[in-house]
Amino acid sequence: MIENYFDFKKNGLFIVLKGILLSLFFLILYVSLLFMASTDYAINRDFSMKQNVNLYSLIDTFSDPNDFSKFRDSVTSIQKVSQFYNQLNQNQEITFLSIFDQPVPIANFKGGIKFDHGYETDVGEKGAYFDEISNEKLIDIKSLQMNEKAFSFYNLKVSKGTEIPWDNITYTSSQKMMIPVILGSNYLDSYAIGDQLKGTLYFETFDFKVVGFLAENSSVYYKNDINKFIDSYMIIPYPNQLSPIGENDKFFSGILNFAMINGDIAASKKLSTDNVLSQLDDISKRTKFDNYTLLNTPSYLIQFNLMRRTIQKNWHLVTLIIMLMCMSLIVVLIFLNLVLLKKRYNKFKILWYKGVSQQRLAWYLFLLMMKEYMISYLVFLVVYAALSIRQENMLKILLIVQTCCFMLDYLLIKSICQTKLKEISSRA
Repeated sequence: MIENYFDFKKNGLFIVLKGILLSLFFLILYVSLLFMASTDYAINRDFSMKQNVNLYSLIDTFSDPNDFSKFRDSVTSIQKVSQFYNQLNQNQEITFLSIFDQPVPIANFKGGIKFDHGYETDVGEKGAYFDEISNEKLIDIKSLQMNEKAFSFYNLKVSKGTEIPWDNITYTSSQKMMIPVILGSNYLDSYAIGDQLKGTLYFETFDFKVVGFLAENSSVYYKNDINKFIDSYMIIPYPNQLSPIGENDKFFSGILNFAMINGDIAASKKLSTDNVLSQLDDISKRTKFDNYTLLNTPSYLIQFNLMRRTIQKNWHLVTLIIMLMCMSLIVVLIFLNLVLLKKRYNKFKILWYKGVSQQRLAWYLFLLMMKEYMISYLVFLVVYAALSIRQENMLKILLIVQTCCFMLDYLLIKSICQTKLKEISSRA
């Protein structure tokens, strides 16, 4: 131990420098591997599946408010919309993605201003306000209403809690239920699984129950926004099937049903536009609802292809920079190894002349070099703990690699020392 102390006192600057540079080397490796993994995930999640489909926008054609109001005043007409949605959602040839971003007023909201519907938009945040009808303090929060197919198509995952029981969702007054919702990852500090929120959707009051939280950086394609991040959104489920309604549900269902049929259709590239129109025409004839039109969205594929190329181009650039940095660090580490070996060599030579065995010299060298790597481990773990993104499996792999590097480094220096000492013996 005393020899270790004197070695550190004499060579402390180089020992600490080597330990820090070693930790920097492995931190660069960690960040690069993390970047590569996240880039691959982003490409696979956002591009691989979607580039194999064409996307069309389906919208209703009620441009006149009076015609729209008259249509919604009939239960029979609303039922036609319900049947149109049900058959569209069940179609096996095309995938109907129903998404709408209707803000939801929430009473006694526990989150901050960043959840306000107008936050960081041109509209600007409205903030909390007092509602004279309900006599409650409300805030209009960011919310996305979507069906199960949209949730699945955009690979949305729950990081905590459970997914929505889609088949059980209903909004009819005869079966009114507490609506299960999923919150974006930014809500983790404000709400917990099982918490309830009282809110208003299309002028109808509902109790929403938190069943899960989305994985961080979740996003969807919405109205030409290629990556609409929804970490600050509340996800409200659309039912898989719209139930028959009565007069009491006419007002609410009239709004809900039309919101649900305004969405996107994802169709295989093998399916022509004529085929897609033919599918819609068949559904229209069966349900007697024809107040819709289909818009092709070519910008969807153009944007995705541009972003894919940008990410892949940057991936190669970043990889090249990382390789150059690592090579520079390796050169510096080799230089430090040679400096430390030169400064320690006289000590080894003295011990060798005193008759210390090769095994004891090897152990002494092992303890000296272990200091350098202990500093490296410590700095690496401290910085890792401070990072916002941590990947435990990657950490374990790099710690093992770091240990292997230590052993290789030790064996190399040990071999050089033994060779030099044997040369001294042969000359003597």
